[in-house]
Amino acid sequence: MVFWERHKERPKPTLTLPYPILDQLKLDLPKTMLNKALVRSLIQDGESVAERVGFEGVVLYLMFKTTEAEIDTQYPLLQELVRTLAEEGPQDSWRKRVREFVRAYLEKLPDDWEIPIDKLKIISSQGGFELWDARYSEKAEELAKDTRDVFLIGNATFVGLPVFINAFKRQGKRLTILTPHAIKQIPKEVVHDGWNYPCGYTIEPNGEVHLLSANFVRPEHAVMVDDIENTGKTKEVLDEFWGRASTSVPDFETIAKVHNTKK
Repeated sequence: MVFWERHKERPKPTLTLPYPILDQLKLDLPKTMLNKALVRSLIQDGESVAERVGFEGVVLYLMFKTTEAEIDTQYPLLQELVRTLAEEGPQDSWRKRVREFVRAYLEKLPDDWEIPIDKLKIISSQGGFELWDARYSEKAEELAKDTRDVFLIGNATFVGLPVFINAFKRQGKRLTILTPHAIKQIPKEVVHDGWNYPCGYTIEPNGEVHLLSANFVRPEHAVMVDDIENTGKTKEVLDEFWGRASTSVPDFETIAKVHNTKK
C-alpha cells in the first residue's frame, strides 16, 4: 500500500495558518511579503501552539531559505539546531525546543525583516501542515534504515529537517544535505581536484556538522531527496554537478508524490 493510500482516510487536517497569513495568501499577489510579526505568529505562545503540528518546521525552513546565500550565517545555524535537538528531554519535546530556537532567531532580526509569502504556498496547498509532518516523519524513518547514502536537497526539505536528524541519529547514520544555491555558484570550468567550494553539509550521528566540499567522493549507491516533483530544473543542476566527478547516477525520491510546476 502506498503512502498516500495509508493516509487518505485520515480526517481532513484542521490545522491552518493564522488568519492574517491566510488573508495574505488569498490575495495571491506576485510580491506579497510576510513580515516578522506574521512569521512569529506561527510559533506564538498560547493554547493553539501545541496543536500546530509542523509549524515550527515551516519557520525553520524560512530561516534557512533567507540565509541560503550566506553560508557563514547558515552553517552555525545548522550546528546550533543539531545541538538543540541533542538536548535531553521527553520523546516529543524537540518540537518545543525547535520553536524556542526559531523564536530566538527571529528576535535577532530587524523589525523590517520580511520574506515573500510564496515560500509557504506549496506546503499550505498540498494537504496541510499535519499531513506534511506525517510525510516527513515516515520518509525519515524509512530512509534512516535504507542502505543507500541519503542526500537531502535544501531548502524546502528543511521543513522536516528535525525529524530527519533525529531518525538518522537513532540509526547511527550520516545525513548529507546538498544546497542548490551554493552548487550554482561553483564555476563549471574548475577541475575536480580544485573544488574547495562548499556545496552543503554532513550531519554525523554524534552531532558533528561539517561543510561538504564539492569534491566529495560520490557514493555508488545514493539517493537524493526533495519535497515534491517540481519542474525538474533543480534536479538537472544536481545531476550535472554529480556527474562532474562520477559516472554513477543517484536515485531520486520525493517526500510527497505530488507534482508542481510553480515553485
